[in-house]
Amino acid sequence: MRTTIQINGKDVEITLTQQQVSLITKASQKVEDRVTSFDAACREIGTTEKEFAKKYSILDKQGYATEQLKVIAKSLNEEWVANWKNSNEYKYYIWYNMRGGSLHYVFNCDSNNYSSTPAPLVFKTRALAEYAYNTFEGIWKDYFLG
Repeated sequence: MRTTIQINGKDVEITLTQQQVSLITKASQKVEDRVTSFDAACREIGTTEKEFAKKYSILDKQGYATEQLKVIAKSLNEEWVANWKNSNEYKYYIWYNMRGGSLHYVFNCDSNNYSSTPAPLVFKTRALAEYAYNTFEGIWKDYFLG
């Protein structure tokens, strides 16, 4: 694909490969617009839902949900990985609270270097944690309730 970009105020014509166009397209979209299903989360990290199912089908419902949530968190967090040595870095996670016989969720934030939530299930922003819960609520319920 041929296109024109500006470098130091001058138009420069360049040719992009399909892979480069894909990377530019990906970088120009919000992750929430790309990761709208578990299948999309799998694709985001370079696998497929079918490959995932083949690898984890031996697990019980809760274990399977845990592995699904790891994929979802990794895809939504993009390149970010929680730095547990940095107590100034907030990490957001989803916490369930049973009240009056019904399930309620809250979003928690932890800046300490410890957490009761598995490290792969934290998010870099509250907005991503909320999105992960709202989009994948059924998987979260399988994770918490089995």
